[in-house]
Amino acid sequence: MARYPKIQKTVLAAMGILIPMAAARLARGTVGKGYERIASKPPPRDPSKSDVPWKEAIIWAVATGVTGGLTKLVSRRLLAPTPVPIDRQDQDELSDPDFEPDWDIDLT
Repeated sequence: MARYPKIQKTVLAAMGILIPMAAARLARGTVGKGYERIASKPPPRDPSKSDVPWKEAIIWAVATGVTGGLTKLVSRRLLAPTPVPIDRQDQDELSDPDFEPDWDIDLT
């Protein structure tokens, strides 16, 4: 059984971290633009500060929480059939010297 090159393992591990992070950043920016359109002002930078009204803080927290959760779910579901690790168990599997990824990916 051929060994999976260490550099490719490192790249896959990095992708498993960076793809969900990038997706979350994009989603948060999109939610911010939507909030700004609806509220006619930018979203609160720090909703925990006392100068932010409770209503705005709660709306922003719910909007970003739901969007973040959905983004994480979607990115993990899309990455699940790929060799990109999405959780600790996948990271451990990737560190196995005999690990060989399955490159036959069917996203349907």
